[in-house]
Amino acid sequence: MFSCTVESNKEINLTLNFRYGFNSDGHSAVQQRLQKQFLRRGHPNGILGINLGKNKTSDDAVADYVKGIQCFSGLADYLVINVSSPNTPGLRAMQGRRQLAQLIDKVSLTDSSFVLPLIQ
Repeated sequence: MFSCTVESNKEINLTLNFRYGFNSDGHSAVQQRLQKQFLRRGHPNGILGINLGKNKTSDDAVADYVKGIQCFSGLADYLVINVSSPNTPGLRAMQGRRQLAQLIDKVSLTDSSFVLPLIQ
């Protein structure tokens, strides 16, 4: 944990969890853990972001992202659609113009209550 000062001179404590790659127990397991934590402790004091990535064994990367949005849009304050992990086989193929357009089209139709800003 570390502190930083913002314009209002308020001190903010941040907890950052850095991990190498997208190691995870999968959508369902993580969703269940978060739901249990929320029931016990409530939503975390702060902003909860979830980084979504392609499963390295998946045949349908777009479906992985769509499932991630379906699982986590009600839990997270923001979601990251990450297509830049160099260690995930096939993920760089998602960086092409056509592939990104298809991905953005599909995920934007997934949950109309979750705003999907595009950072360019």
